[in-house]
Amino acid sequence: MATHDYVIANASGAAVRADLNNALAAIVTNNSNAVEPATTYPFQWWADTTAGQLKLRNAANDDWVIIQELDGTMLMEDGTAAAPGLAFADDLDTGFFRPAANQLGVATNGVERVEFGTSEVVFNDGGEDIDFRIEGDTESNLFFVDAGNDSVSIGGDVTIDSDGRLLIGLSSATTNASMVAVGDSGSATGGAKLWMCRGESAPDMDTNDLLGRIYFSDADQREYARIEGRTNQVPGENDYPAILLFSTTSDGAASPTERFRTDERGQFVALSDGTPSVDHMFATVGGSSSSTKVMSFRRSATAGSLGSGTEVCVIRRNGDIDNTNNSYGGLSDVKLKENIVDASSQWEDFKNLQIRNFNFKAETGHDTHTQIGLIAQEVELVCPGLVKEVADIDHEENDLGTTTKHVKTSVLYMKAVKALQEAIERIEALEASNAALEARLAALEGGAA
Repeated sequence: MATHDYVIANASGAAVRADLNNALAAIVTNNSNAVEPATTYPFQWWADTTAGQLKLRNAANDDWVIIQELDGTMLMEDGTAAAPGLAFADDLDTGFFRPAANQLGVATNGVERVEFGTSEVVFNDGGEDIDFRIEGDTESNLFFVDAGNDSVSIGGDVTIDSDGRLLIGLSSATTNASMVAVGDSGSATGGAKLWMCRGESAPDMDTNDLLGRIYFSDADQREYARIEGRTNQVPGENDYPAILLFSTTSDGAASPTERFRTDERGQFVALSDGTPSVDHMFATVGGSSSSTKVMSFRRSATAGSLGSGTEVCVIRRNGDIDNTNNSYGGLSDVKLKENIVDASSQWEDFKNLQIRNFNFKAETGHDTHTQIGLIAQEVELVCPGLVKEVADIDHEENDLGTTTKHVKTSVLYMKAVKALQEAIERIEALEASNAALEARLAALEGGAA
């Protein structure tokens, strides 16, 4: 180890030779020593054996610049984003710097772009309009951060915008929905699709296995309502029976209760308290017979067997309604009514109504057996108020430009009651008159005797 002032003094030959050898030793060892050279020069090397560092004197000759550890570890100045400690000769504001202890920063154009810390990696910490993207094998925007719009997209098809909305198939939306999905265009199957998938295949599943569930909750993830899909039988190859269940939470309750379900047969069941062992409504669609039941109300069904139990009311495919006690009614409490007066005579109206036999035309879809009843147009000539006219529409709610007349049979029944009361009054008057006449005849017969 040696240092030298690099000044060869005038001396005898042997002394000059020794001084030269000392200077050369300092040069070849980079002035290696435990203390810095007594005489320093700009850009002079010093191998600091105490610190274990190779240093270079700065241009002002007033400090040392650390170059690297003597064991070969590279060192650099901390630097800043504007002047990185490790930069490029032709781009001095682009490179690496040390923002703080245990941090590494990457700067371009004098601005920090990435900061690596002990607990996080931050991109664009300065808040600049700088995008970030990751390319895939064939997708240039496999992951893309749009800094200017504060949004993130994946694969070019899924975007999370600045309002936290998930947008599928579009990059922006005006709706206030939390998730918006847009499908393909130009085909009948191009609508948006949402898949809820169970993590196993049909052969490994059993009946009542959960396929997927959608929760409706508040910010604390308290469950208010849910929709779930379950297997309804054991699945098999090309055999996937399922059921959808809809549940809501009652006032005063803390968890949802099933309210209604629909199964693989198209049957619909509404439950009174979430269990099949109590009253429920049961509905189905199908069956070729006109008497097929399409809806029924049941009481005290067998536990675990929806659609069983005592039927109290049935609606059939042909429109017939059956119930257990043949009782029908309407609101009639006096507290609900006003302007109460006696109805006018219905005698003439009822006398002029024509009761007909008829059958429906086959093309109407109604049963074609012979029935007894009224013809709306004929009723309209006698009692216009008994007939209402309804616009005909197709299955898509399009107005067909025609109308169909209906008879208000419930009003007709009340008119019949009034007409019957009038008939009773006339019958009773005739009975009284007949009794008086019979008494007079009896008196005359007695006098003649």
